[in-house]
Amino acid sequence: MLSTRLWLSCCGRHCADRRRLVMVLSSSADGGGPAPERLEHQLQLIVASRVGEDQIAWTIFSVFWAASVLLVGVLFQGPSFPPDPALGFTVSLVGALMSIAWALTQQRALVHLERHEELIKSIETELSRDGHLRVEHQLSMQQPPSGWRARTIMRVSCWAAVCAWLLSVIVFAGVWR
Repeated sequence: MLSTRLWLSCCGRHCADRRRLVMVLSSSADGGGPAPERLEHQLQLIVASRVGEDQIAWTIFSVFWAASVLLVGVLFQGPSFPPDPALGFTVSLVGALMSIAWALTQQRALVHLERHEELIKSIETELSRDGHLRVEHQLSMQQPPSGWRARTIMRVSCWAAVCAWLLSVIVFAGVWR
């Protein structure tokens, strides 16, 4: 029986209908859980929201990689490398600041995605307990058998870009002296 309140907040710019979704799963007065139809409807809303959060995470990832590639292109555009130390330092500093913003934004999107998946699991568990759900949530949210998960690669690559840009800042600061 679900007796806790689960809140799902959705920022207006991420929701097509620009409203805040609030999911309250609480026991009814007679001690029973919420109606299965209500849980199924809430499950549909959360799954749709999870898909949106997944798209947001991948969009953040791709936009920041494209921006990083453009900044690296600025460093290698001239006939000689390294470029003017002041230009290299400035581009590297912008890349480092942008990568820190990228890492923090990416982390936030991934945490929201994981929170949605926990909500999905709890509702699916409640529905399967009552016999209203035929597929176990473990099938859809199963870990890959081996290798790195895409989320791990997203998190590691963000912070690797931060380190690479900071190293570049240090190198260009040393050359600039």
